[in-house]
Amino acid sequence: MSLQKKHKGYEDYEEVIPGMVVIYKRKSSKSQNYYVRMSFPGRKGYERQSLETPDRYAAIEHARKRYWDLRARYEQGFTVGNHSITSLFEEFFEFKRGLGGNPSQYEKVYNRFFKTYWTKEVQNKDIGDITQSDMDGYWDYRIHFWDNAKPEKIKDKRGRNRHRYINWKSQQGKTPAWTTLEIEKACYNSFFKWAISRGFLKAGGDPIVTNPIKRVDGKTWKLRGWFTVDEYRLVRKEIEDGCRRARKKKRQGNGPRRVWHAERMRAAFYLVSAFGVRPSELHLIRWKWIKLIEDTNGNQYSIIVLPGEATKRKAIGSQEGRTVFSFDGRASYDRLQGRWWKHCEPQGYTQDDLVFAAWNDPTKKVALGNCFMRLLQRMGIHRDEQGRGRNLYSLRKFYIDQRIKHGTPLPALAKNTGHDVQTLWKWYQHVQTEDMFEYLVARLPQTALKEWRVLDDEEE
Repeated sequence: MSLQKKHKGYEDYEEVIPGMVVIYKRKSSKSQNYYVRMSFPGRKGYERQSLETPDRYAAIEHARKRYWDLRARYEQGFTVGNHSITSLFEEFFEFKRGLGGNPSQYEKVYNRFFKTYWTKEVQNKDIGDITQSDMDGYWDYRIHFWDNAKPEKIKDKRGRNRHRYINWKSQQGKTPAWTTLEIEKACYNSFFKWAISRGFLKAGGDPIVTNPIKRVDGKTWKLRGWFTVDEYRLVRKEIEDGCRRARKKKRQGNGPRRVWHAERMRAAFYLVSAFGVRPSELHLIRWKWIKLIEDTNGNQYSIIVLPGEATKRKAIGSQEGRTVFSFDGRASYDRLQGRWWKHCEPQGYTQDDLVFAAWNDPTKKVALGNCFMRLLQRMGIHRDEQGRGRNLYSLRKFYIDQRIKHGTPLPALAKNTGHDVQTLWKWYQHVQTEDMFEYLVARLPQTALKEWRVLDDEEE
């Protein structure tokens, strides 16, 4: 049966490749663009697409090119008909596994969150029809995921049904963690790059932004909280008091272990405050990386030589480390290699072991961030005045804040913290803004200040 007899709504039909490719127009279409219908050997049904042009010669050229592109994909075992986002995710995971990768983390967030949203909320759109509003809708769905969540049934490793009651109850009403959203963002970025390389999306078109957006109601992750100087001193006093309390109870059953935990927290607190390292780097620091150097004038400085395995900063295919300086002379070195090492050496620790490891296990990392969070919660200062949560990273922010206020040059501070100057200016420009007038008063002559005030009055 001919195309004309079978489809009376078509016109200007023409066979481009006999038995394989036909172009035509739809009478009901206002744009009068050409469409192409393609068939592939051994595959049932047709693949129909719009050629997005009313010109016959251009339509023939596009139809041939599109057919041979899809034919190559079809012969390699890739899908050519169903371009829904969920079906392409399955193909994406197979592609990752074919390269020897392990996409289990991506598959976990896909099965838990992606699949539900794209099938129920967006009716499993074709990937070419996905818009920015769809992606924004996903982040809105994720940010509010736990607001009205209900207990879920899951299967354990043996296939038995289990209720996720504990996780559901503890998470209800909470905002997703930063790290979880970062994993989802990385998965989306990798997926869309793969889709462009495979021809499912146009290269060079409008990029699909996959960053979680900030909602008007503020229901998203918040920036980490800041410490004021007075609050920092309160935390320091509480940690010092904790060490004294632990030493008084040293002779009790778990006394030695209690002393160990208190001293470990004190050493970690002072190290982050003095060096400004990231919490992710803190857990990986080894004793042999902590050194004492001396300049030509006899001044001594504490440094930590962080290799690439600790910073995990990729640069030109390799990992780049950095050397971190403290601004308190040799005080930090004495706290670590002196006071804290006295507690570690009797436990069998060596200079190759972790500085902050578990009790009686120098190779096991510990969650110091959780220990610090519990301390702040007991003190009732786990949130700042703006409601932002404080954690171990807040000590690093306090360190940068104080260094800027004490006049440390931004390039030197950026190198020490592993940032660049632009990043420091972006996140810490409020420090310069708040202290600008105080800086001018302290450094500029009074005549210049008077002239500046006169100019300011004239502008008003």
